[in-house]
Amino acid sequence: MIYISKHLSHAKANEKGQSFGEQIGVEEALMVDLLRRTGQFEEALITCNEGLKKRLEKLIVGILEFQKLLSKSDIACHLVSEATRD
Repeated sequence: MIYISKHLSHAKANEKGQSFGEQIGVEEALMVDLLRRTGQFEEALITCNEGLKKRLEKLIVGILEFQKLLSKSDIACHLVSEATRD
C-alpha cells in the first residue's frame, strides 16, 4: 500500500512556490481524494475538516462533504458530478 504524507508533499510544493490549485480548498480536495483512495481514512477525514473550516466556493464544499462521507471505507474512484448532485 502507498502512504501519502500530506504535510511533506504540501511543504515541498510551498518551498518551491507551487500550489495544487488557485481556488481555496482545492489542495485539501486533492489530498483528501489521494488519502482516501490509499486507505488513509482518518487522515482524509482530518483534511476534510481542515478544508471545510475555510471560506470555500460551493463546488469545493460539495466535494469535501462528499469525500467526508466516502472516507469511512471507500477507496474507489468517483466523479465530481457525484459530489454535486442535489
